[in-house]
Amino acid sequence: MDWEPISEAALWDKIIDAEGRMNPQLFRLWEAIRITPEKWNETSYGPSAEDSGWWVAIIGNRAIWFNDIEDGFNCSSYIVLGKLAEYWCNQDELEHAVQNILTLIETGIDFSVGRWNRQCHVSLKTAPRKLRGAQSLRGRRQYAAART
Repeated sequence: MDWEPISEAALWDKIIDAEGRMNPQLFRLWEAIRITPEKWNETSYGPSAEDSGWWVAIIGNRAIWFNDIEDGFNCSSYIVLGKLAEYWCNQDELEHAVQNILTLIETGIDFSVGRWNRQCHVSLKTAPRKLRGAQSLRGRRQYAAART
């Protein structure tokens, strides 16, 4: 089976489903930061990475975007609008990505940063980082503590 980019209609279905699962606080934040979905291309990894996602929200220097290849939402920083500074391969639902933004605002802790697997993270400005056991474990513990 060949990979096909997600259609805008299918993306809207995912967004609308996620909105229905958001609590009122998350939904208010989502309403404040969401944008009309905007297609972007990540060409740092060659032509196979084209059509790799949609930006769906922006706040400060952070974007929530849908990773079309991984079929999940991610939070990444950006320096120039339309070009991510970090590429993540999380497979989160939208409400989890919005929760990560809320947690960052409330605590200063960014749980979206490779919360399960740091090997998944690719900084587009530097070489990929290797898994760092203690930091990865600490991140997972912090994430678990915040979710309970």
